[in-house]
Amino acid sequence: MHDFQYENIGEVRKFDAEDYPKMVAELNVVLEDLVQIPIYFKRDIIVSYLKDHSIKTEWINANPGLAKVMTSGSLVTRHLETLFEACRWNKTFRVDFERYIKARVN
Repeated sequence: MHDFQYENIGEVRKFDAEDYPKMVAELNVVLEDLVQIPIYFKRDIIVSYLKDHSIKTEWINANPGLAKVMTSGSLVTRHLETLFEACRWNKTFRVDFERYIKARVN
């Protein structure tokens, strides 16, 4: 298992969760903390907030509890947010990363 530097993603690297064990560990903790939160727009809220620090009003109205937790600063998301920032210019990587997170949310 490798621990690649986030700034080395570039424009052609492919996403593989095994390359980012710290991100995976952090996501595991976040998902454990959110397990009791209702599912309404849960995947979308989590990804949107981690990626851009934004949440659509429609989603906030449907799941205010999750919106509150995501914006409270109580979750440790440094590795997740850093990886999103590092892959801004690699659309394929970013889309696969988003799919990975959404697939893990329950």
